Amino acid sequence: MKIVIIGAGLSGLTAALALQKYLPPKLPSNDPLEIKIYDESETKAPGTVEYSWRDHSDIHRQQKAEQESGNKKKNQGAAISLQQNAFKSLREIDPDLANRVHASGLPCKGFTWKSRGDWLLGREDLEACLISRPVIVGILMEALCERGVRVVYRSVREVECREGVKPVVRFLGEDDEEEVADLVVGADGIRSVVRKSVFGDREGVRPVYLYVVMFPCSSDSPPLLFGPGTNHHHYSGNCAVGGVLDLPKSTPLPETYFADPRITFIHGPTGTFGYGGLSQTSPNKIIFFSFYDSDLPARGSKPDPQQVTEALRKRHQGWADPMIAQCLAQTDAIDTVYPIFYMPDLPSWGRDGCVLVGDAAHAMTPATGQGGSQAIEDGLTLALLLRTFIEVREGDHETAIRDIVPGLHAIRAEHVYAIKRAGLAIKEPARPWGWLTTLAVYGFYFVMTKVKLIKGLFGEPVYPAHLFDVRGEVERYVDARSR
Repeated sequence: MKIVIIGAGLSGLTAALALQKYLPPKLPSNDPLEIKIYDESETKAPGTVEYSWRDHSDIHRQQKAEQESGNKKKNQGAAISLQQNAFKSLREIDPDLANRVHASGLPCKGFTWKSRGDWLLGREDLEACLISRPVIVGILMEALCERGVRVVYRSVREVECREGVKPVVRFLGEDDEEEVADLVVGADGIRSVVRKSVFGDREGVRPVYLYVVMFPCSSDSPPLLFGPGTNHHHYSGNCAVGGVLDLPKSTPLPETYFADPRITFIHGPTGTFGYGGLSQTSPNKIIFFSFYDSDLPARGSKPDPQQVTEALRKRHQGWADPMIAQCLAQTDAIDTVYPIFYMPDLPSWGRDGCVLVGDAAHAMTPATGQGGSQAIEDGLTLALLLRTFIEVREGDHETAIRDIVPGLHAIRAEHVYAIKRAGLAIKEPARPWGWLTTLAVYGFYFVMTKVKLIKGLFGEPVYPAHLFDVRGEVERYVDARSR
């Protein structure tokens, strides 16, 4: 049985690790198990690249080696937060792997909300781990390499999926180059080629544009606002800029921060500023971000780094939290822009041997804090579901694959869509705020944090996302189908 995974992000790598663990090397039919992962490369010539990123210094060494060799992997983003449910799934796959991921980030106790004058509005307790996205991707890739599975960097042009035949993967720029698989897993993100192959490019199955994110410019990340072929529908009016910084060793995050580490959000009339530590061993490593209101940028336009950076400094000039001034002083220029999208609710997550996971199926807004965690849960659910159906079908993997495509959607969709809707419901008034609106927003955060605290004291689960039981849900679904 050949399984081809398109995309080497969190969902694709987790799916590969879980499939490698739960499926036998040989099926009862004596068919060997083969797992292949393809990911998009920024190089014109396809090749195989292995990453073994252990910490931030390794990332910088890898990037330098890529520049010298010309074989460059795509940008993996800045940082993400993983919550308890993500680590529960990782521990299910490999407890040592979960520990490595946890040790490579900064465990936080929750969130802190403050005013621009540095007045405390409230705190919310929620265990989360801030981690550099390239670091966690590197850890997962290293775990796969240890198990004999490697990522091949080739761009996929399309996947042909037709009823009654196995799906066919076709590669970009290679004449008649194709690969037949028993199962194709579309883990290729918001601009999923697999999703487009399954559903087409019609309204209702395309990503919805929300806002843009900008990061400090780097030599290997050219400015990009709207890439070719991107569809933009509903603009929220918000933009975000930010990045990862190395603060001077003389002025790292204060020791008091590490005594009670939290992701900090500071609200004001002109925007919201946030920051958090990224490493347990490097107190000068942080991520920062600034949300603000903006008109929709023109498609194809490129930001002026100096203007964007000056606007960032002007927006938060005079705000009282000393960490803001440090971040603004350390930021030289911002020019790399990433549009942020979310996916509408899809009627299914695949057909005819193709199945979608992660952002390809249900990209959600950053407000949920659950994008990465849900991607990891998807990968584990897929593997457990396939393993269970193969057992129930007595080794008939073709029937098992037909069962898992609707099964994954039935198990996961309602849960994931509820989280996505909760994120879309989080909105603030249009800026700039007057003094009355500012006081109202401050009052909202003050009351919200107290209400959640009271609910927690009475035992009401505030974060139902953490309660999802992957193994239990798979067993319940398969039992119901087998009756």
